[in-house]
This record gives sequence, C-alpha cells and structure tokens, in this order.
Amino acid sequence: MKQFSFFKVRKKLSNKEQKIMDFFQNVALFKELTVQEILGLHEICHKRRYEKGEIIFLSGDASETFYIIIEGQISGYIDLQGNPSHVFIKKQYQSTGTGALLREPKRIFTTVCDSASCSLYAIPMVSLEKLYETHPFMHGKIMAVLAKMYHERTKKVVEIYKKELGFFELKHIF
Repeated sequence: MKQFSFFKVRKKLSNKEQKIMDFFQNVALFKELTVQEILGLHEICHKRRYEKGEIIFLSGDASETFYIIIEGQISGYIDLQGNPSHVFIKKQYQSTGTGALLREPKRIFTTVCDSASCSLYAIPMVSLEKLYETHPFMHGKIMAVLAKMYHERTKKVVEIYKKELGFFELKHIF
C-alpha cells in the first residue's frame, strides 16, 4: 500500500501530551483541532497565576492576548456611569479575551480573578498567528467555532429581549 507524505504517523501520546489533549479538548474553541494543532497551541501558551482581586486586563487595554482558565474563577465588569457592573463569571475550560482572536484593538471588559487564586494560559496573538502559518486550517477551525458561539449568543439576546418584553431596543445591538 502506498503511503502519502502528508499523512504523519503518530506514536502513542505521552502522559504529559495526553493531559494537554484532555484539557484543550474541553475548551470549546479548540474541540475541532487535531492532536498536532493542540500540541502546537500548547507550546505557545504561557501559564499565568493571579490572586483574588488581581486584574487580568482592563477595559480599554490593547487586545493582544487570549486567555484560557486552567483553575479558578474570573469575573468581567463594564463601567456603568462610573461604577463597575458585573457582566460574567467564567471557570475552568472557559476563555476570555476573544477580541484578540478578532484583532479587536481594545478590550471591552475589565477582567479580575474572582477566586482565591486563578491559573490561566495566556496566548499572545503574535505567537498564534505564527502557529497559523504552520497549521493553515487551524485559523479557520477556530473562527468557525467562534462564529457559532457568537450566533448562539445572539439567539440568547433575542430570547431575553422577547422575555423582557423589549426592555431595550434591539436596533441598538444590530
């Protein structure tokens, strides 16, 4: 049987590689990635640790890094007339900073460690774009999942709008 050069023979994963795979396959954005893509992604991750109340990033900061929660809990806030307004809570396997994936220039939320401590993977977008060069389909896979996530979020906004009987005007969103 003829073997094609584009099929890479893969040995059994080491225990460390399997733990990496187990973690990243639980992150919604990366469920469609191959073993090689996930292992490449892990190579550019930087592990960061934050203590309770420590700011991960501020609203208005440059969106240059994407984060995945390894352990702990984070909260996101927006400034509402000079006061912080709580917007979300995220836990293990969830991510924040998706604006960086979209090359959005500024952060929308201020994000803070909300548990005793948090461990996060930080992925600089410069490094991710270099990885896309060696794994060209990776970018498309991630963007397809992100598009689906945003579509689901839009459906949720419309459902809430209907339930709240037009508490706000949809024309301000769309």
